[in-house]
Amino acid sequence: MRKLLSVLVLFVLLHASGGAQSQFSQEQALSIDHHLSVDIGPRPMGSPAEQQALAYAVREFQLAHCDTAYVMHMARTEGTNTSSGIAVGILKGSSPRMIVIGGHIDSEGPEVPGTDDDGSGAASVIELAHVFGGSHPKNTLVFCCFGGEERGLRGSEYFVSRFPEIDSVDLMFQIDMANGTPVLDIDPSTHGADAPAWLVTATLEEFRDLGFDTPRFPTHAFSVNYALPAGAGSDHESFLHVGIPAIDFSSDVDRPIHTPRDNFENFLPDGLRRTGSVVEHLVRRFDGNVPPRQIEHYWLYLLGGIPIVVPFWGIWLFISVGVVLSVTALLVVRRRRLPAGDPGRVRWTTIKTIFFTLIIVCCGWFSGDLIGILRGLRHPWVSAIDEFIVYGAAAAAIGLWISARLSDQFRVSACPYVQFKRVFIILIVITALLGLINIKLLMEPGVALLFLSLAILIRNLIVRGIFLALSPWWMFRLIFSEWRSLFFRAFGTQLPDNFGTWIFFNSAVIILLTLFLLPFLFGALAVLDDSGMYEVFRRKIRSLQFLVVVGILFVISTGYLITIPTYNALWYKDLRIAERYDADAGRSSLEVRSSEYLTGLRVRYDEKDTTITAHTTSAVIGGQIPLDTGWAIVHDTDHQTETGGSVHHDLEVFVHTRIRPFRITLSLYGGRTPLRGLTTSAAYTVDRSLATLEWYAFPDSELTIPLSFDVTGKDSIRESVGVEFDTLVWPVRWDLDEAYALPRTVFTSSRWIRNR
Repeated sequence: MRKLLSVLVLFVLLHASGGAQSQFSQEQALSIDHHLSVDIGPRPMGSPAEQQALAYAVREFQLAHCDTAYVMHMARTEGTNTSSGIAVGILKGSSPRMIVIGGHIDSEGPEVPGTDDDGSGAASVIELAHVFGGSHPKNTLVFCCFGGEERGLRGSEYFVSRFPEIDSVDLMFQIDMANGTPVLDIDPSTHGADAPAWLVTATLEEFRDLGFDTPRFPTHAFSVNYALPAGAGSDHESFLHVGIPAIDFSSDVDRPIHTPRDNFENFLPDGLRRTGSVVEHLVRRFDGNVPPRQIEHYWLYLLGGIPIVVPFWGIWLFISVGVVLSVTALLVVRRRRLPAGDPGRVRWTTIKTIFFTLIIVCCGWFSGDLIGILRGLRHPWVSAIDEFIVYGAAAAAIGLWISARLSDQFRVSACPYVQFKRVFIILIVITALLGLINIKLLMEPGVALLFLSLAILIRNLIVRGIFLALSPWWMFRLIFSEWRSLFFRAFGTQLPDNFGTWIFFNSAVIILLTLFLLPFLFGALAVLDDSGMYEVFRRKIRSLQFLVVVGILFVISTGYLITIPTYNALWYKDLRIAERYDADAGRSSLEVRSSEYLTGLRVRYDEKDTTITAHTTSAVIGGQIPLDTGWAIVHDTDHQTETGGSVHHDLEVFVHTRIRPFRITLSLYGGRTPLRGLTTSAAYTVDRSLATLEWYAFPDSELTIPLSFDVTGKDSIRESVGVEFDTLVWPVRWDLDEAYALPRTVFTSSRWIRNR
């Protein structure tokens, strides 16, 4: 009897756990990822490797006993002549209602294996097909490996516009990177739409039930990201745009994605089990029980794993409360203002405070340049961004000491009303400007306004200090967000190395940081003046003891940062080596570029050795290699027909290459003359008088391009053809520590098309 009871208890416990055991095999998913990223290799959109990966996914869907498996071909996408597609596997359920499980199968470029982004996601989708294959779900399950995600969600956009049963899709799960990093982000959002809150709640519950750490929702990063015209995103967005609830799972973006270092050696496989198991359980949870299809609009914050969902009307209510409290604080502090003629009422307070803020900001911002000078590097912060932020804070504290010392000569008003009035004006302006960009951006200045108002209204000194100390945190999280590493690397390493750009970029950042810091400096002055503590704090900050403490911290940080490696197994210097051949001029050159200084680079080209000793990010290596025209042959035929005051051109451009090129670009430029009547069977983009046609990721080596257009009178059109290979025609040997090379060979040919 006791044995029988034990069996019954075990059965009940297993049943009560919701079947927390997962059938998802991490070993199988890792094997699939290895095949995609190692055996097949880099899979840029439209490449033979991407086509091979799509075909492989279809075979796996067939082996998983999907009822239907095929490649949905994309002959071309908007503006790009590239053949790509979506591998689709359909497991029919008893209901025609559908759940889509997706991940993108392409990688960012011809040198990027894409083990993490997104071989891991595609592998998880394929393994989930094996998990559910042969079962009898209530919902029809659709497994998708999208092509072209890295080129702007091309595959998923094509799918939602062309899949015949798209109206039957009730729910979509996207897996975009399943690395085993501690951080896993969920993303139920896109521009102007959010998945329903029940999907977020269910996702968090499944993480908890399966024993995984709570995922992160990067609130501040997404508020900025989805305020940008073209921020980072994934294929779930295409489904949200057509009203289908969708959520994305992405492991830590602070990894070397979109680089050759996104390889199998740097991949942490534990993330496959985590993400795959969660998606498996979510599918089982909603199988046959998906709530009504809808999207919502809200602001989301995860507080200890609890979702705080604020609808847009709640944001406006929160801002209204903050404005009311700030107006109340302004009226209260106005009654405590200094009378006219009081010596504490000093003129030019705003200008002086801006001057002090600039000193603090400049000390903090340019501290990284000091490490760069000491180490001879342009980007010494690449692998240690958080450490450099702390270092900048220590340097900013020195700027605060300098400002306090200067306050003897540049006194500011001691009237709390004068100070808080400026807090109110600045934050109201910032709130209005951010609200015009994205309503979700209202929350950060709203929190600042609320906390600073409470710091004025509450008389307890300790509570005042707490609210004052917390007030800048959320505002600065817009700049130093959860995705700060991704954003800083994306912007910092793409800036050209010239003085004009340096001045413009640094000026813009300093103005932005000053604008963000200024209300909190005014707020601190208002609270300290209102508490009678201003002189006490000023004396402490301007003291020698304060300088010694922050100086020691700054020196120790400097010593630490000049010794830690800037580049490592994950972060390498990018080195772009391009052979350029101008067919018209018969000239050739070798260009070397990098976002980092090329100092120490050794290059052997045209039997000559060159060593770069200067601090430069680009160099043209000497040598004149004879032009081998067999690599790229371009010619055309032009049939002209007079039609009134213009001439109609029927042009055919022929491009022949020795091997399949990486990219072919044809541009027609009319100068000040708009292109008239342009027609072609190829996809193209037009920007005023410039039309561009692009064939991306290894088109055929034989290409014929038909075009028709009109040219008026003596006007002429310039035709330019660029053919780019992902290899070097002439052998080049290079040597540079901690660097990877992206080789390119570019042939260019151009001519004027004139009326005869």
